Amino acid sequence: MTKNSGNTRSADIAGDIEGSGVENYLNIDNIRYFLFDKDLKYLSDITANATTLATNDEFTVYDVVAKVEDPYFKENINGTLDFYLLVVANYFPWNVTFPNITSGVSVHEIFNQNFIMRMNPTMASVSSSSLMQPIEYGTSARFPMSGMQRFTISGSMLLTANERIPYDLTMATGKYVNLLRSLAKIEIVDKINIGEKYDPEKDETKYRIKEANLNGFYSQGCLLPSFNQWMNGNVDYPETQQVSVPTIPATASYVLPPILNEDNTIVDAEGLSNYTISFAYDPYASQLRDDKCRVFSCYIYEYKMPQGITAEQQPYFIVKIQGPGENEGEVVSLEYPVRMAKYEKGETTSANNLEELLRNHIYRFEITGIQQDLTVNWTVCEMDQATSEIEFN
Repeated sequence: MTKNSGNTRSADIAGDIEGSGVENYLNIDNIRYFLFDKDLKYLSDITANATTLATNDEFTVYDVVAKVEDPYFKENINGTLDFYLLVVANYFPWNVTFPNITSGVSVHEIFNQNFIMRMNPTMASVSSSSLMQPIEYGTSARFPMSGMQRFTISGSMLLTANERIPYDLTMATGKYVNLLRSLAKIEIVDKINIGEKYDPEKDETKYRIKEANLNGFYSQGCLLPSFNQWMNGNVDYPETQQVSVPTIPATASYVLPPILNEDNTIVDAEGLSNYTISFAYDPYASQLRDDKCRVFSCYIYEYKMPQGITAEQQPYFIVKIQGPGENEGEVVSLEYPVRMAKYEKGETTSANNLEELLRNHIYRFEITGIQQDLTVNWTVCEMDQATSEIEFN
């Protein structure tokens, strides 16, 4: 769980947080497996030979049996076999472009092609609300993921396997393929005048967040990070790990939001709907919180502050709040622009917003009060890594 002080923890990582069942879910019909030799040269795509045997109720461990007939394994069966497995999951319907890969191609070249994710090309303008939403059970949109692991096995032990009793790769090596989510998550938490815990009966009569939208984001993302993000300080043994730098396709463009003036007025506010990603109520994130406060979430591609972009067109939220008016039965609606920045004691710490957003990280903005402006605290935390358990035959 995240560690959260009364004020904000600025650029610190506030701890590791477990993904919800929705964010860990792997669509078994939407996974591809790419095999590489010990020198990280491409061998084959074994997806067609992979069959999922079972999943558990938490959607965190999947047993997959794959039949491998690549010459590399036959040629080295009398010794020790080293190989790598690259897994990509939940890539539909993110319009991922898969490169054509030929045998012997270096993994570096494949990562450089970046498996680009695009917003739905049929959507009008650049509005992205039909895809970039909290992902719910029963939908085809899942959290896109990728991961890589190195395995070392005995060829003689592999020879003991058969179709009835396949070689259990995880049991033999103690290794899993850890999958990193390819999107960043932003949470807006409604803690306005909340005590230790949200009380639906009492607190719903006060001012509450009803809607939130994000303005300013990239139009494309990469399913895989840059390969050097997974080098782990050892050139010979890359594997999945948390990233420290965003990976952005060369073809991606930053969708400029309408200008947010210093006095929090928006130029061309009528055109906001064409430049907006909508947040949605996230019951899973709410349940994970000790205080049970309501959470509004959205997922976006990794972000890096584009050169030449002024503070007025850096990403910001529009938070819509409703509450009781002065007269009985009166409902007051308020809108507050909120810069996507670092906050300390409710105030932004610089003229610029966050310089970057990283995949598999949560950026949490807690709205704790309303004065002339909103009082905002923020934290950032790494999400855990989902796991894929593979058996080999």
